[in-house]
Amino acid sequence: MRCGEDGTDCALRHVVPALRGRCTKERRTGGRAVPYQWAARCPVCNADGKLTLTAKGRTLLAFCQKCRASQPDLMAALAKEFPDCFGVRPVRRGGIAAADLVALALAPMPPLSRQLAMLEMAGMSTPDALDKLGVSRQNRYRVIAGRASFVVAGATPE
Repeated sequence: MRCGEDGTDCALRHVVPALRGRCTKERRTGGRAVPYQWAARCPVCNADGKLTLTAKGRTLLAFCQKCRASQPDLMAALAKEFPDCFGVRPVRRGGIAAADLVALALAPMPPLSRQLAMLEMAGMSTPDALDKLGVSRQNRYRVIAGRASFVVAGATPE
């Protein structure tokens, strides 16, 4: 979520109250009930209780049972109503120093880890960069560990 919260916190604080939603499912965690699915007003067709929101890690999945709008259409409608939560992240447009690129090119690291570091230097978040590179969930730690010895912010190989 762009607001910096995980899917459950964002839903509880921002989305569900504004869309007049109610909790439909919860799980027990540490002896307390934690909601993870809600029914709310659909921002596309305005049908009350037809939008199902499900928290999945740091994101929210949405599905309208009435209009069956596509995921991109629902996310665009939610981004209009909640720009701080669903809006496009601003890309850091600061220049990348030539010395930083040289240090990255000369750093001893696997090629995929180098690509990850380059995307991070361009302002992309680590999970988004890993998604773009097509790295499967079970291999992400290897790619991240391959560039762990290289500090991107300082751009100096160790």
